[in-house]
Amino acid sequence: MSKVISNTGDTTTSLVSERNFLGDIEHFRHTVQEMQPIIDHVKLHSEINDAPKKGNPNGWRFIGSIPMEILMDYLRRNRITMDAFSRNEDDCKTKFKKWFLNNRDLRKFNAERC
Repeated sequence: MSKVISNTGDTTTSLVSERNFLGDIEHFRHTVQEMQPIIDHVKLHSEINDAPKKGNPNGWRFIGSIPMEILMDYLRRNRITMDAFSRNEDDCKTKFKKWFLNNRDLRKFNAERC
């Protein structure tokens, strides 16, 4: 049994109930995010990433877009809370950035590798 509890933008969250092999009912949250708009956004920025010096005095570059579901999955697997990530405890943002930039499966979201 599945019930949609949130549908905002390109992300849909559902509450799902299923019976496990013992016959007990388990409840969990299932989130699906449409990735194609993010991939199109990254492709666009990778094409226009070389801004002229006059309009970009700091030399900033767009490196990619990170879908929230990928970030949340990374935080869950590494047992990091969103609070700890936002405060950058144990330099976790740098670790995430290194993982994101070196992950072959996520190169679609990296403007420098797309």
